[in-house]
Amino acid sequence: MTSVVLVSSRTPSAVGPGGRHRAYQLHHELAAAFGEENCHLLDLAAWRESRPGERPRSRPAHPLALAYPTGFSTAGFAPRAFVADYESLVARLPRPAVTVVDDARLRPVLDAARRSGSPTVACLHNLESLDLATMGTGGWVRPGSHLLDLATELDALRECDARLFISKVEAGLVGGFGLDADVHPYLPVGEIRDGLLGIRRARAHGDLDSDLVVAIGSAMHATTRRALERLLEEVRAQGLPAGTRLVVAGARTEDLAGPRPAGVETLGWVEQPALDRLLAAARCAVVPQFSGFGAVTRIVELACAGVPVVTAVHPSFAIDPPPGVRVAGRGGGGLLDAVAGFGEADAATPAAFEAWESSQPRTLAAAVARCAGEGGPPAGRESRR
Repeated sequence: MTSVVLVSSRTPSAVGPGGRHRAYQLHHELAAAFGEENCHLLDLAAWRESRPGERPRSRPAHPLALAYPTGFSTAGFAPRAFVADYESLVARLPRPAVTVVDDARLRPVLDAARRSGSPTVACLHNLESLDLATMGTGGWVRPGSHLLDLATELDALRECDARLFISKVEAGLVGGFGLDADVHPYLPVGEIRDGLLGIRRARAHGDLDSDLVVAIGSAMHATTRRALERLLEEVRAQGLPAGTRLVVAGARTEDLAGPRPAGVETLGWVEQPALDRLLAAARCAVVPQFSGFGAVTRIVELACAGVPVVTAVHPSFAIDPPPGVRVAGRGGGGLLDAVAGFGEADAATPAAFEAWESSQPRTLAAAVARCAGEGGPPAGRESRR
C-alpha cells in the first residue's frame, strides 16, 4: 500500500481561515484514498509552535530583494530540524512513499525528498510569491522583485513530479511557463461540510433577516483588506440599497481604513458559533475580491451552506462559480447593484450544489497514485538546469 506524507505549512483545521480549511481538505482526501494508517502529517505551523527556538533564519530570495524585500523566500522556510524529522519519517516508511507539499517554500523538504527517492506532489494553496505581491507605483524595482520571487517559486515547483493548484488562473500561468499543471479545486469535506450543512438546515427552519448582508474575510491578508476597503468606499459613495445593513466579519476587519458608512458594522474576529449564526440569518453574502488569489474557499463554502453570494468578476476566473453565486460587473453595475433584490430565492439548492460539486476534478489522489505506481519520478519530470 502506498505511504503518503503530507507536509503542510498550515495546520489542517475545520475552524479558522481558508488556508487551514484547504489543508484540512488535503489531509482528509489523502486519508480517505490511502487509509489513515498510511497517511502521515507533518504540520510545520504546529512544529514551530512547539519549538520556538527553532525559528528559520530568513534570507533574501534574490539580490533585488535587498532593494525591495517582499517577505518571500524558500531559503530557511523549513528549519533544518524539521527537515531532519521529515527524513527520519520517510526512512521508516514502506515504499512507495509519496510526499505532498502545500507550499513551494518547502523547498528544503523537496530537496530531501529527492535525496530519499520519494516522488513529490505540490498541491498549493496559492502561488505565494504572487499572493504576497503589492505592485504599487514608482518604477520597476517592486514588480521586478516580485517577479524574481515567482522565478524562485517556479524553480522549486520544477523539482516536483506533479503540480496541482486551487485556481485555474495559477494552473494556467504555471502551464504557460512550460511545467505540467492541473487544478485541484477546493471542496468542503468532513467536519467542514457537516458544519456548512448545519447552516443550511438552520436557514431552512429559521427566520432570515431580510436586511442583513454579510462580508467575511481576514483583513490580515493584503488583497482581502483592499477588497473590503474598496467595498466600504463604494458604500460611502452611493449608500447601501434600501433596507440593507452590511456586517463585515473577520480578523482585523475592525481596523479597516476610513469611517464607517451608515448601516455598516465591522465586527473583527468572530468565533465559529457566532459566525454560523450570522450566516444562518443573512439574506446574502458579498465576496468583494477584485485582485489576488484569495476568496475561492469562502465562495464555495457559502454556496454549500445555501447562502446566496455576490462576488466580483475576479474570483470567477479562478473557479467555476457554484450555483447561487452572482458575478457582479458583467453587464454593468457594481457589487451593491448586484446585492439589491438578491436573496434566499437565489440560493443554490442541495441538488444543484451537489451536481456542481460532482463536476469538479478530483486530481490529488490520482496524482499521488500515478507517482506511486511508477515507483519513482515519472519520465516526464523536469530536469534541473
